[in-house]
Amino acid sequence: MVLVADFASAVILSVLIRIGGSFRLNLPQSSIPVTLHSLLASWGGMVLGPNIGAAGAFLHASLWIWDNCCDGGDKARDSAVGGFRDRNCSGGLTDVIRERRLGQSMPSFGYVAGMVPCAYVAGTFVDIGYARKGETYKNPSVVFHPVTAAALGQLTVLLSGVSWLILVGTHRKTNN
Repeated sequence: MVLVADFASAVILSVLIRIGGSFRLNLPQSSIPVTLHSLLASWGGMVLGPNIGAAGAFLHASLWIWDNCCDGGDKARDSAVGGFRDRNCSGGLTDVIRERRLGQSMPSFGYVAGMVPCAYVAGTFVDIGYARKGETYKNPSVVFHPVTAAALGQLTVLLSGVSWLILVGTHRKTNN
């Protein structure tokens, strides 16, 4: 019964992360908007624990990739991602990887993938700081404080996203 509850929690977290993506703040000079994705991923890791939080974030990332590989998107978004959705679901991602267009098609990929370690890191730091049985705070140090845990989780998203953009940018320069 615990396994079903854990799976349901991961699915619910994935849905919440998806909903959080609909709240966007578009920054000037950037193709990547600021969303509530990573905040909800770190919250999920802190509330549900590192493993279930990471599973929910992984489910979200998997569905996000699937959504960006398949037909059925709106035309404005299709043109924004370089026609990525022109392909069918079976060969879309494989073809894009083979043609080395993944960075052009999904510049947010690094940030979305970074939500998995975000949830795990935030959840692990909160688990260290709290005693789960009594729900009392047992380690008052700043290192294991929930705000620090969330900040470290957010840092993993930022590092993953920026690393992806650097990798894609370097790849574009060498191929052009």
